[in-house]
Amino acid sequence: MKSRNTATPPAKGPRSPARVLHLLAALARNREGMTLADLTEHSRLPKSTVLSLLRALEGGGYVVKAQGSYTLGNEALKLGAAMVEGPRFPPSVRVALEQLAAATGESALLATLVTDEPLAVYVDVIESQATIRFTVPVGGRRPLYCTAVGLVLLAFQPQSYRDGYLRSLRPKRYTESTITDKARLEREIARIREDGVGVSLDLMIDGAGGVAAPVRNGSGAVIAVVAAGCPSARLIAKRDHLIACTRRCADEISALLGYSGA
Repeated sequence: MKSRNTATPPAKGPRSPARVLHLLAALARNREGMTLADLTEHSRLPKSTVLSLLRALEGGGYVVKAQGSYTLGNEALKLGAAMVEGPRFPPSVRVALEQLAAATGESALLATLVTDEPLAVYVDVIESQATIRFTVPVGGRRPLYCTAVGLVLLAFQPQSYRDGYLRSLRPKRYTESTITDKARLEREIARIREDGVGVSLDLMIDGAGGVAAPVRNGSGAVIAVVAAGCPSARLIAKRDHLIACTRRCADEISALLGYSGA
């Protein structure tokens, strides 16, 4: 017998919004995916009703169906990131990102560390206006060891976190440049901690790169990173300019969050 708390909660208003949220919540708790039968049993709704709701969500990009199972789509991830991560940063932070994008001509990104697994998540993106540009969705998650934002976030975590991450890491080789040797990765982390900037060149995607710098809060803790993402050729051509602009933007946002630089 199933407990009552698995059923769709009663609502005084229209039932469809509550049913949709109930399905999304179920998928958020089951990241490996749920079948139509699973969701029907979970929600205690008619199969036809669940299927109709899922088709609407799939059409809007909120769920994705693959091999008979449904998982959260990019639009749901973007919504979740905006709800959970967005309130941490004041509107002036987005202004600083817009200024970074204008100064570099490249996409400006803000990322934080996912709390429940070792990944970076993009919480704000200002896309470049260039025809060929770096594109990533808000809410998109990326590995720590092969992205500029991930490497900087990893570098400024406590030693215990870094040690645990490296012990459990089973690196996947995305490109010929992906760092899969843990000793080399440790050296790169040490360099980032010393220099205060991370650079990714073809580490996860051939032809794409980025420059990232840490954002600190009032107590000095690194809570986010700012990055400029662009095609590799443009990163090579204006590397110093991108580093300088990204550092300046990260410092400006840190000051907005109360960091005094001490």
